[in-house]
Amino acid sequence: MKLAELKEICRSKSLPVSGKKAELVARILAEESGVASEEEDRGEEEEEEEDVETASESPATLKPRRSAPSGYIESTDISGPPGKPIISGDTIYFLARTGKYLEYPEHREDPRARAEIKGPRQALVIQKSGGGAIQSGDTVTLKCHLGVYLDFVGTAVRARYTEVGDWQKIRITSEGGSGPIRTGDIVFLRGHQDNVLDVEKENVKCRWPDEGRWQRLAVEK
Repeated sequence: MKLAELKEICRSKSLPVSGKKAELVARILAEESGVASEEEDRGEEEEEEEDVETASESPATLKPRRSAPSGYIESTDISGPPGKPIISGDTIYFLARTGKYLEYPEHREDPRARAEIKGPRQALVIQKSGGGAIQSGDTVTLKCHLGVYLDFVGTAVRARYTEVGDWQKIRITSEGGSGPIRTGDIVFLRGHQDNVLDVEKENVKCRWPDEGRWQRLAVEK
């Protein structure tokens, strides 16, 4: 298959189109594997519901139903209704396409997308020079609960320094276009090397300049 055809498949699946032929193939296969896994989980839940209904017809004691799988969950509906504008100095949270919040553990520099709640470890203070409402296209800094700022270097996203330099300057843009960033908006975070933060399962990186499904984050307060 030609490179152009692979890129077209990636676009149809809202996947990044940057990279070599082998990288695009691996990306498509990983996406299809995730969808297949999700369909299997749904099939297991449907079978379990049938088992519960059958058991309810007998006098035997029902077994407790297991909770929904806690593994990788593909979700594209992560935005809520538009809310109040985000102001410089606000504490915010980012919800990834997987339905998990980004968090910043004490024992490691790289953030993870694995939290189901909003707490101190998931919080970021967003700031911009001059203060005021955060607008789409603004350059901001993001400070976590450890007192260090997120930085983008190469393909890595880390939280490790208390000083602010080019590595810590992040451009935030709204999927909806220009105007103020509001709670519930879908946003993208672009580093100084033009790569955008992306989430794959629990991994948080900045590998491509694309603004696609892997790069979508819902901002909350």
